[in-house]
Amino acid sequence: MARLVGLSLSFCVRDIIEGIRNLKDVKYITTSTQVVTHEEWEALLSRYCEIYWSFSPNYARKVVAKLRDRHRIKQPRLKGEEPESILNGCWRDA
Repeated sequence: MARLVGLSLSFCVRDIIEGIRNLKDVKYITTSTQVVTHEEWEALLSRYCEIYWSFSPNYARKVVAKLRDRHRIKQPRLKGEEPESILNGCWRDA
């Protein structure tokens, strides 16, 4: 059963591809991103693959695709809301 909420797309996907967290345990990830179009997603993923996920960019893209396909990426800024802080870490219990 999904029991974790991620608070950072970059750091949480990195934890998943490094094996620190299991994708099946993730209820959703809420992010500070504001991307909508395919082009915006591609630009974001390309940048994150270079910076955060360079050791496994293809796997990272697959993880993000699964999360997006299952509507498990939330972007509060698209609704005019602020994302949760990662000051105390990038994961919390669901």
